[in-house]
Amino acid sequence: MLGATFTRRAATATRAALHSSAPRSAKLGLEGLASKTDLNGARVLIRLDLNVPLSKEDGVTITDDTRLKAVVPTMKFLLDQKAEVVVATHIGRPKDAPDPAFSVAPIVERFSELLGTEVIKADD
Repeated sequence: MLGATFTRRAATATRAALHSSAPRSAKLGLEGLASKTDLNGARVLIRLDLNVPLSKEDGVTITDDTRLKAVVPTMKFLLDQKAEVVVATHIGRPKDAPDPAFSVAPIVERFSELLGTEVIKADD
């Protein structure tokens, strides 16, 4: 364990030393990326944590859509840029195999409403 930690620290220090003489460019946020890249027609994969709480009674009614609302500005920005957005997300943590109880189907309708456009769920 100590060897692995030491190796990671050494690798990090080496990378820092190698890059210290080169001019550093700032990391780009989404708006910065869009200003340098034409997103029109570009396929953008975005990983979102949309693990929203569902009603215990029926298992499909969203009880708090705060996470969905939080990503609306980012999604609308990408859509306004004419990007083709693919969202990777999940609900819960199924154990051995896919379980319908953990389907993202319940969020599709609400997400569509919030975005003002049709959200299509892939079944695979």
